[in-house]
Amino acid sequence: MQPSLFELRHQAILDPSFRRPVRPAIVTSAGNGGGSSGLEVLGDLSPPDSTSSGSAGTGRGASAIDEHLVGLYYDYFHAAHPCVLPRWALQQHCARSPTQFTPIILVLQYIGSLFDIAVDSQPHRETARRALPLSPSRTGVLSPHEIQAMLLYSIAVYWSDEIEEGIGILGEVIHAAAELGMHLEPFSRENGQEDPVLEESWRRTWWQIYVTEGNIAGSTHEYDMREFLPDDDQGFSSFAHLLDISLSAWYSLLPEPKKCLLDGNQELDVQLFKANMLINAYIVDLHRRLSDLAYCEVESVSRCAPPAPPSNLRLLKPGDTRLHTSKALLAIRRMGDLLALPPNLPSQTPFLICMIANTMVAHLSACRYLFKGSALQLERERIRSSMGALRVLGEYWPLGRRTYREMGIIAREVLGLSEKDIPQVQDTAGKSRGAIASTQPQAVLSDPNPDSSLCTDLNYSDLDIFPQDSLTSDVMYPTMGDLWL
Repeated sequence: MQPSLFELRHQAILDPSFRRPVRPAIVTSAGNGGGSSGLEVLGDLSPPDSTSSGSAGTGRGASAIDEHLVGLYYDYFHAAHPCVLPRWALQQHCARSPTQFTPIILVLQYIGSLFDIAVDSQPHRETARRALPLSPSRTGVLSPHEIQAMLLYSIAVYWSDEIEEGIGILGEVIHAAAELGMHLEPFSRENGQEDPVLEESWRRTWWQIYVTEGNIAGSTHEYDMREFLPDDDQGFSSFAHLLDISLSAWYSLLPEPKKCLLDGNQELDVQLFKANMLINAYIVDLHRRLSDLAYCEVESVSRCAPPAPPSNLRLLKPGDTRLHTSKALLAIRRMGDLLALPPNLPSQTPFLICMIANTMVAHLSACRYLFKGSALQLERERIRSSMGALRVLGEYWPLGRRTYREMGIIAREVLGLSEKDIPQVQDTAGKSRGAIASTQPQAVLSDPNPDSSLCTDLNYSDLDIFPQDSLTSDVMYPTMGDLWL
C-alpha cells in the first residue's frame, strides 16, 4: 500500500533519514581546470546547449563553469528568494525533464554569474533571455517553470539598473501567473506531480511574485498623489491608521521560536531578517511624514526616497509629533542593529538596498535637526555603517551602486560630510566576491550586549498598537521549510 501524500509530507519533515544530504562541494573558481569538478556527484545541471551559453571553453570545461554558476546562485541568491526547487530536487527533475527546466537553469547561471567577477555576465544574460518566452514573441499560456524563470530574471534585471525592463517583465509574470491560476489553492497540487517539494515550489513562486511586486512598488514610489495635493485639507485616511496597526501587530503575533532571528543551527534566518527589515522600513516611511524629521530638497536625488508630504499633514499637536518621531527613530535604530547581523550581506535580497536608503534619509534628517553632542557622533557612525552596507551591495548590483552614490550626495549635503567621510566603492578588479564581502563594515550597536538583539529585543510592544489578527501568517510560515535549503 502506497503512503498518502499527507504521510509523505510528515515523513519528510519529521524523519531525518528522509532528508537529502547537504549539497556537495562545487568548483571554487570558474577558471579552475584541475581536480574534480564535482559533476560526478551532483550530476550535470547544464542545459542541453550549454556550450553556447557564453561560458569559457567547451565540453566538460564549460559544464564545470555552468555548475559553478548554479552553485553561486544557491550560495548567494536562493536563501533570500527560495522559490526554485532545492538543488538536490532540481537535479532529480532535470534528469527526468531536461528541456522543461532549461529556462530556469539558464536564469540560475545568469544570476550566479553576477556573483563572480571572473565571469562576464552579459553572455549569460543574453542566453537566458533568448530562452524565455518574453513579449512580443510569446505565444500561448506559459508553463509554471517559465513563470518561475521569468520572475527571477526580472529581479536580476531590475537590480542591474534596467528598471523599466525589469518592471515590464514582472508585469508579464503577474499576468501569466494569474492566467494560469497560480494564486488558487488547487494549483500546486494539480501541478506538483505528487511531489510535495515541487508543490511547495509552486506555492513559494506565487508568494515570491506577490512580495516582489510589493517591494518594487515601494521602491519606485510611482503612485497617484491626488489625495495628497497641497490644497487637500484631509490627513491620512482611516485605512492608513489601520496599516500602522497591522504592521505593528506582526511582531506581537509571531510565535516564540520566530522571535529569535537565529535558527536551530545558530544561523541567521534570512526570511525573518528580511521581514524585520521590511517592517521597520515601512514604519519609518509611515511615521516620518508626521514627525519632526524634516524633509530636504536634496532627498529627491534618490530614487528610493519617498516624496515629501504636503504641509497640511504636518499641522499636528506637539505631543502627536513627538509620538510619530519616537516611532520613526525606534525603527531607524532597529534597522541599524539588524544590519549588523548578517555574516554575508551580499547573500541577502537586493531589495534591502531601497529599505536601507529610505531609512537612511530619515536618519540623516534626525542627525541634522535632532541629535546633538555625543549622540550625534554615534548616529553619524551609524550613518557610515549604512553607507558601508550600500557599498557592499553595490559591488554586486548596479542599481545598488547608483543608490550608494545618490545617498553619498544627500549625506554630504545634509551633514556637510567630505569625500573622506563616505566609504568609497572598491575597485574589484582581480578580487573574489568573498574578499569583497569580508570587508563589510559592522553597524555600531546601541546595545552594549549585541546578542540581546538577536532574540529578546524583538518584542515591539512599546509601539503600543496591536490588533488581534495577522495579515502575514500564510506568507511567513510555508510548509516543508526543513527540507528547502
